[in-house]
Amino acid sequence: MKEPEMITQKQLNETLEARIPPVAWDATVAIVIEINRTLRQFGTGTLLKIADQLFVVTAAHVIRQAKKLDGSLCLAGKKGTYAPADGEWFFSTEGQYGTHVDPFDVAVLPLAEHIADKLGTSVFLRLHDVCFDEDFAGGIYCLYGFPTLWASVSTEATPVMVAKPFQYVSYAFEGTTTQLSEYQERFHLLLTADPAETTDLKGDRQVFRTKENFPAKFPDDIGGISGCSVWKIGDRRIPLAEWKRFAPKVVAVETSVYARHKIIKATKWIAVTTLLSVAFPELKSAILLCRKDTTFNQAQQR
Repeated sequence: MKEPEMITQKQLNETLEARIPPVAWDATVAIVIEINRTLRQFGTGTLLKIADQLFVVTAAHVIRQAKKLDGSLCLAGKKGTYAPADGEWFFSTEGQYGTHVDPFDVAVLPLAEHIADKLGTSVFLRLHDVCFDEDFAGGIYCLYGFPTLWASVSTEATPVMVAKPFQYVSYAFEGTTTQLSEYQERFHLLLTADPAETTDLKGDRQVFRTKENFPAKFPDDIGGISGCSVWKIGDRRIPLAEWKRFAPKVVAVETSVYARHKIIKATKWIAVTTLLSVAFPELKSAILLCRKDTTFNQAQQR
């Protein structure tokens, strides 16, 4: 990653690590699919609470693909527990803004209290954890998810599926976007995902590997993190010493990658709150208190 001012990569990485809020992982859940009595890691979700209503937020294609596979979805709790996620999902719609696909690719599921209780000690984000700032240039971001290639698969011998967390820090992509299909600057955040610039806490180059320790392609092989939240944790335009004045905030939902271009694509969080405003009108006033009154198109219930 680029170094703001005259600091080492190690110093920058240590500062970024300290900026990652515990609530980011506490509110992140693995979305698991059950097919033929076998559990597999399938996607990632973020727990959100608005007023007294509980939700899980993820990428719409995770839910659509599960329906095509005729699989049942559940949310993995922190202590080996599972909560069903087979209720009534609400999706952003296809064919908007000159596209034939869904440009936002976000989905939300309302959770009843007794379902949420099955998740154990999980924490729900509130709207004050979200930032609707449209200035993404210079930002440093972190995403949290559960890659499929790091997860075990449940069997009769090992009935518990284990998902290993993946944490990745990057910065806003600043190159040309003319060759990126379905990308719209108004709606999306692009993150650089170049393995050559991926470093560990010590500043050394980090190699993405499978759970068996074989080399894996990055970002090609991070399937399973779809739907995870993206947090802004720093800004390269601001002196490092001043970062503590700004709290880390959720800004987007990861939805896809441009593998050939080494880019991760995310949908800005305003698409989530617009979807919620339409699907749950009683929450609109609470949502508008936390963001500008900017709306995308209507939500579609499936």
